[in-house]
Amino acid sequence: MKKEIKYIRDTNLFFLYSLILFPFLQIIFRSLVFGFGNIINAAPVVAVIFYSILFAWLSAANKLSTLFVAQTEMNKAEKAKKE
Repeated sequence: MKKEIKYIRDTNLFFLYSLILFPFLQIIFRSLVFGFGNIINAAPVVAVIFYSILFAWLSAANKLSTLFVAQTEMNKAEKAKKE
């Protein structure tokens, strides 16, 4: 039951993020096309945006990995201390 509730919550969060994110991205890309005239002229800016998002995601994944390893080590030490 708890897994089902968690799945429903995660699904609802994804839906809310998509409702917020996609219109925001549409506004950005439409303004780029409007500003540069067409998508070909706006391609370098789109590439910078894409690589910025990619770099931010990779940095967050690296930080999350570090936190996960630290938490795992703390759990192992706590478990060994109890035994």
